[in-house]
Amino acid sequence: MKFKYPRRLTGRKRPRSIKAVDLGAHSGPLRLVAFSDYRVQDIELLIEELSKLQPRADLILYAGDDIKRFRPPGGRNLFEAIASQARYGLCAVVGNDEEPSVRKLVSGTAVLNVHLVPATLGSYAILGLEGAPDRPDMVRIGSILYSEQEIAKHLSLQRRTVGAAQLIIVSHAPPEGILDRAVRFSPDKKPRSIGSRALRKFVKDRKEVVLVVCGHVHRCGGLHKKVYGTSVVNAANHDDCKAIARFAIMELESAGLETIEWRQIRPVCIVPGIGPVSAERLRGIGIRTVEELAAAPAEIVCRTVRFGHSPEVLMARARAIVENRPIFLRPPRSTGDDEVFLDIETDLNQKYIWLIGFCVGGKGKYHGFFAESPREEKKILLDFLSFMEGHPEAKLLTCSGSRFEERVIRGRLTFHGLSTAVCDRTIDLYQDISQTVALPTTSCQVKLIGASFGYRCKHPNLDGYGVALLYMHTYQKSKHRLQRRKLGRKLIEYNEDDVRSLPFILNALEDLWKKEESGRGG
Repeated sequence: MKFKYPRRLTGRKRPRSIKAVDLGAHSGPLRLVAFSDYRVQDIELLIEELSKLQPRADLILYAGDDIKRFRPPGGRNLFEAIASQARYGLCAVVGNDEEPSVRKLVSGTAVLNVHLVPATLGSYAILGLEGAPDRPDMVRIGSILYSEQEIAKHLSLQRRTVGAAQLIIVSHAPPEGILDRAVRFSPDKKPRSIGSRALRKFVKDRKEVVLVVCGHVHRCGGLHKKVYGTSVVNAANHDDCKAIARFAIMELESAGLETIEWRQIRPVCIVPGIGPVSAERLRGIGIRTVEELAAAPAEIVCRTVRFGHSPEVLMARARAIVENRPIFLRPPRSTGDDEVFLDIETDLNQKYIWLIGFCVGGKGKYHGFFAESPREEKKILLDFLSFMEGHPEAKLLTCSGSRFEERVIRGRLTFHGLSTAVCDRTIDLYQDISQTVALPTTSCQVKLIGASFGYRCKHPNLDGYGVALLYMHTYQKSKHRLQRRKLGRKLIEYNEDDVRSLPFILNALEDLWKKEESGRGG
């Protein structure tokens, strides 16, 4: 079934009335699949995954951006291919990072652009909202932007068109304040709300809105939240070259969202050590995902991956990710009792250090040199140098995969005219750890690696970005002494977990080695 759009619905002007498209008769629960912002993900792999779903999806929803990827010149209509995997097809909108001309690409058999024409399906109606809000307080990003007044009028018109029905809204942008805090293009790099106020008001005022599927804000992708009795599902995907693909499977009942399950498609390129060339070679023999690599015959991988890491190591890393457990590769390095485990905290731009944390030996006392303000950076650097004079032979052990601590400390010592000799004693252990054991995480963050071995952090919801924001925008601006003391303790506890994670990992590697040796002996 091909849907026809009103002739005038090719620009921003709207006719006074639109007739909704009837997708068909439906009763009972509605099984939905939702995804958004498919910028780099493999669309063919998504279609394969959708074809495996049991039971089959009733309707698939796409919340926009990179529409041209679904209609490659001279290629097949991938929107149609996706729509064929659901009983009632695909409903989609375009994003803000599009040219208006791409609206016509959201077309084909069982493919409907619900911004142009809403749809009905049994007791439900699907409304669409393309692009992003355009307000004076927001950075203008993209070509398809609407004022809040235009958004409010559009939603009102679509609501009148579908009559009495439970409403599902497919919107590229989230409602304001709901899974919409973005960092990208933020002038001060502080998360800011980029959702639509008009959409939020519509959701608040209309109790018949049971579900909002959105995207736009990549860092909130894979999250869902219930507000005003409405479930908001942000199905955005990241756009870096090693991004995992995600989509949501939802069961919608008359009372609202009953269940939601997030599925992932993990491309082979996320395995550490597999670059673009190796990924393309593996793809050529049908190995596209981490799961396919983990299950592949070793001799085939050996013939395909000719350079860099050994195929056995790459396959072990794939198995570690699939099985979600560390897999032993070789004996670990040993550390001395006098070695210093080190971690630092900086501002977002790494222009200054505000906390230097360390301990001597794996079970030594934690020390934290904390700058109450950026002006105290030189003082804590001097305190650190003074402490290290008492351990002239000790190595400084870190874990970042990029020699982060060494580079930043060396730069700040040079800035203040201080000796950088201590930096020559710094060793980044990430490569050593990753060659000792295949990790179930692709991250270089010491906390996430530590979590693979069972390390529990005091503040699991904080990361380096969040802790820098907390110091810069909350701690520094707080005038309340008790609050500052409490926040300072939290910041130091966060850093101490980073420091303690590294010896914890090394001890876990020693235990793995002992078990391996014991198993061989038995």
